Amino acid sequence: MTTDIAKQAGLKEGIDYVVGDQFPGNPNLKTAKLLGDPVKQTIKVIDKIGFYTAKGTPRWTHTAMSQKEWNALSSKQKKQVITDMYKKEGGNGSLVSGSLKNTKNNSAKEWASLIQSGGATIDNITDKKLRNKVVSTIIKSKSKSAKSELEDDINTASAKNDYGTREDLIKKLKSAYPEFTKKEISKKVYSLIQDVKPYDWGKTVNIGKKAVDSAITHPIQSTQAFGSAVYNYLFGK
Repeated sequence: MTTDIAKQAGLKEGIDYVVGDQFPGNPNLKTAKLLGDPVKQTIKVIDKIGFYTAKGTPRWTHTAMSQKEWNALSSKQKKQVITDMYKKEGGNGSLVSGSLKNTKNNSAKEWASLIQSGGATIDNITDKKLRNKVVSTIIKSKSKSAKSELEDDINTASAKNDYGTREDLIKKLKSAYPEFTKKEISKKVYSLIQDVKPYDWGKTVNIGKKAVDSAITHPIQSTQAFGSAVYNYLFGK
């Protein structure tokens, strides 16, 4: 990924990426070394600019889909697409930074990004202190990413309004996110989705007219007719 693409996608230099090596044969282009979770950062890029250039050319030869298809995917599915893209490139991290060149002064974040993209392993780090810091960075990054994905999927289900009950959604999410306990998922679902829908008071006005009409038609049984009409209208009996 070039720094131009990173900027186009709204990534911020020094926060989301740092300037990497020059592209071979094109000194005007430089790689963007993504910081943090490279998969999550790549998802951000595709969310913003898609798989195709303005001219309709695919950005990658091995993977492409329309923006509509991409937007329809859940956070977990998007992550799988990006993971597969890394695999198709041989796990060398070329989607992110390229190789192990010039890693001598890499920060823990840069090493973590390179390792998560498949461009390096923890064994490539000889400094024990730095290695421990990188491991800690990766663990925190994965935890934060998983929480973000969980929230995105809950919000998507809420927007589509096709999740059934909150308990149904919790059951589905527990299967998709085994790293979280049912209690953790339940807490997140109940905090993000207000399952009690507002009552339609227009319905009450309509049943009132129907009940009154029925009571007038049968004045002797007016009280019973009114109560029966309301009950039948509300509960469909």
